Amino acid sequence: MSFKHILSIIQDIDKTHYGISAGSASSTFESFSMYLSAPKEENVSKRGKVKRKYHLSTATEYIDAKLKQTFTESETYGKYVDLTLFYEMHKSILASQETYVEFLQNFAKFEHITKSPDSSRYLESLLGYLKQFHANAFPLASLEAPNTTKAPELEHGSEPQSQADDGKPNADGEVYCKSCDKLFAKESVYKGHLSGKKHKKNEEKKKTSSDTPKAETKPGIESVKSEIKCLSNQLKPIIDNTINDYQRRSRFSEREQQLERIAVEGELSDFTSIDSDSAKEESDDDDLDNMFSKDLPLGADGIPIPLWLYKLQGLHRSYLCEVCGNHAYKGRQQFNKHFGQPKHVHGLMCLGVLEEDTGLFANISTIAEVQDLWERVKKSKNAELEDEENNVEVEDEDGNVMSRKDYEELKKQGLI
Repeated sequence: MSFKHILSIIQDIDKTHYGISAGSASSTFESFSMYLSAPKEENVSKRGKVKRKYHLSTATEYIDAKLKQTFTESETYGKYVDLTLFYEMHKSILASQETYVEFLQNFAKFEHITKSPDSSRYLESLLGYLKQFHANAFPLASLEAPNTTKAPELEHGSEPQSQADDGKPNADGEVYCKSCDKLFAKESVYKGHLSGKKHKKNEEKKKTSSDTPKAETKPGIESVKSEIKCLSNQLKPIIDNTINDYQRRSRFSEREQQLERIAVEGELSDFTSIDSDSAKEESDDDDLDNMFSKDLPLGADGIPIPLWLYKLQGLHRSYLCEVCGNHAYKGRQQFNKHFGQPKHVHGLMCLGVLEEDTGLFANISTIAEVQDLWERVKKSKNAELEDEENNVEVEDEDGNVMSRKDYEELKKQGLI
């Protein structure tokens, strides 16, 4: 495209939008200065990325704050359930000695639950928590899914509950009387009790109660149990995750728990930190994003995984291990796995650590810490060996009893 053609296009734009007469030197100079001083498209795109990232960070921080109000720290955004309060209530009511894991496995079985007021309050509180957790964890799920009050399960598994089954034998020949709320083994026994005073009295009570309007009553204890069973089945994957996580954390030391907490907080800060004035840092992040996008690991489908998933898994963070020759491991998961790999074990053995003692150096990645711990291990081993030598007693020709170490020293000196 020639210079004259570009100039004619600029003059046409000026004449159409700005009313500047074409052909004058001043109008041509002003047009060129205006277009030359305009921001480049690259800078505009970078500013757009910075603004977009700022808005995403703001929205993420707002959502994170709302989720923290919805879920407790132990629930981890709906990943686990927190039934510690109900575990303590269950222990106080039944004087139970079961562990928290056993309670999570059996809280919906109700084997020893009575109909006492304390038990009723415990069941109603547990049901309320499970309903609230289900609504928070699955906000788009149908509300009718956990509701089983329409067909509650009573203590008798084969008891007919509907009006149509009243007075009719079931598959086992049993007959249910709704007025007396009783199950009879045979139809003849059921017919015989119809003429009794107790049945007639119960029928009159039922008629009078049906005629008078009733206030809204609370669901029965069996209905509450049925709803808890239904919700526990729906939340079973989350309950299983809670059991696995509790067992995993119970094996952690206090230091390991603190390190995991710091790692989780660090991962969350990548998505919730906001800095509106750091345009330079944002541009550096763009350069890093472009660099990462060229060298992302492949997923199961053979396609590079998305950058957000790459960061979510912590693969953008590198962890150095001095024992492995300052090798950098991408992600916390790979870093934790490498402590049992041959390369790390070989590095420990090069520092003088015996192969059978390498298990003591888990989660230690600096040479100074390895050497310090190894010195303490050697001292403890020498102390144990010395104790073993002192525990062995020998007797000389004169019948004197002494430790083996003292005996050998006296023998070397020729005193024995």
